[in-house]
Amino acid sequence: MSADHDGARLSHAMAPTGRPGGGAPVYAVEIGFADVDFARMPFFADYFSWVERALEAWLHANGLYYRELVGARGVGLPIVEAHCRYTAPLGLEDVVEVRLVLSEVTRRGFRIGFDMARRVDGARVAHGHVLRRFIDLASKKPMEIDDDLLRIFHAMAHESREES
Repeated sequence: MSADHDGARLSHAMAPTGRPGGGAPVYAVEIGFADVDFARMPFFADYFSWVERALEAWLHANGLYYRELVGARGVGLPIVEAHCRYTAPLGLEDVVEVRLVLSEVTRRGFRIGFDMARRVDGARVAHGHVLRRFIDLASKKPMEIDDDLLRIFHAMAHESREES
């Protein structure tokens, strides 16, 4: 994790931590003071933000950037379904590892399964999925992606299923 000039850890630091057992990278998020409420627990919707940040980092690792999707290609990726089951608490300064599995890839969208575990003890803290669909940003209507994008998403789906 990064440190600022006072040595305090930055909130929402996210970094790939490798590919244990093969598959998609694992991303770590440290829960900072800005991430917790009065009870010192993260807000429930923040878990989806961590999934999004992990997906974005994984896209970057595969040479795909939102500025290209949105700017050059005019492709949007709205979430059409989201589900999360919270199974254990997280607290201030816990580190959570986010693992993603990309599946159900078609020209019209994909599914991201996620699993989150507390690093200190490996306890599963949350799991779920998000469904994304491709839309044309100009018309806001569903679209089908081209072969180049489809290959990238299929490669990521394959990567997330790899096991050593």
